[in-house]
This record gives sequence, C-alpha cells and structure tokens, in this order.
Amino acid sequence: MKRFLAALAAVLIVGAIAAAAGGGIAGASGPAAQERSSQGIVVGYYEGRDTAGHHIRFYVANHHQFQLTSFRINHVELGGILFEDAKFSHDCNAQDFCAHGHWTNSDHVSGGWRHRAGHTFTYTAHWVENWADH
Repeated sequence: MKRFLAALAAVLIVGAIAAAAGGGIAGASGPAAQERSSQGIVVGYYEGRDTAGHHIRFYVANHHQFQLTSFRINHVELGGILFEDAKFSHDCNAQDFCAHGHWTNSDHVSGGWRHRAGHTFTYTAHWVENWADH
C-alpha cells in the first residue's frame, strides 16, 4: 500500500510540473517568445540608463530589414540611426548628439553617446515588453 501511495504521489507531482511548464510556455511573453531579426536580435522595445542616470530608449523593427527607430536620450530624439550587423551608430557631423551601440546578446545592448560639447557617457539597455512612462 505504501508503494502504491508513493507511486500515486509521484505521478501527481510529475503531472503538476508538466502542466505548469506547459502553461508557462503557452503564455510566455519574454524575449524568448518575441520576433527576432535575421541576426537573432530580439525585435521590440529597449530601455536602459547611462552612467550618469540618463534614460535611454529605442525601438527595434524588422520590416524586411533591421531598423532602429525612436532612439532617445532623456527627451532628446535622435534621427538617422545607421545599422549594420549587430551594431548601430548615429553620426555626429552636423548633430549635437552622437550615439552607438552593439548587441552583447540577443536582448541586451551596450553602447555610448556623446554631446558635441564633449560630454561622453556609456549605457546599457535591454529588451522590455513596453516602455515605462518617462
């Protein structure tokens, strides 16, 4: 009788674990469940901070080619983001701000930005389900 109860308990535990794992996979919403570019980079919203605490955010799209849009440093929007492989840059020739970044894995970016006045900052950003209100 003890063996029967132990076997029944084991079956119930394994069934509960399998059900929980199946439910977690079906309802997954993290980077593993998101669309990826041809380079394996997670498409969507990214957010982070630089070394001085400035808010960094940008959006990664994949419309037949990889695009980086809406790159913001606090409330300053940069345009003309150039993307190649798993890195991007914003040229500073006629702009007040320059930025660059590269993916350190499929959903994390490291980079830096500089103000034409000479201040330079590094940042890290990661994939988020949606941007926070800032």
